[in-house]
Amino acid sequence: MFTRVLTVNGVATNQMDDFMITGAIVKDDHLVATAIVDAQRTPSVIVAGGIFLTRSFTRLPDTDSQQ
Repeated sequence: MFTRVLTVNGVATNQMDDFMITGAIVKDDHLVATAIVDAQRTPSVIVAGGIFLTRSFTRLPDTDSQQ
């Protein structure tokens, strides 16, 4: 669960998101998340219409120069 503080026009509100790891790799005998999706628990106070937001995040692979 992520907890965020959002501001709109100077008004602050707390938002909570649930997330799920949907992809991972093994690196040095540890799992490293490479893809995450999340969904907002409550309707958006920023986007009109009270919609629920979902997002997806994907980790980009390391470049050869960093290895």
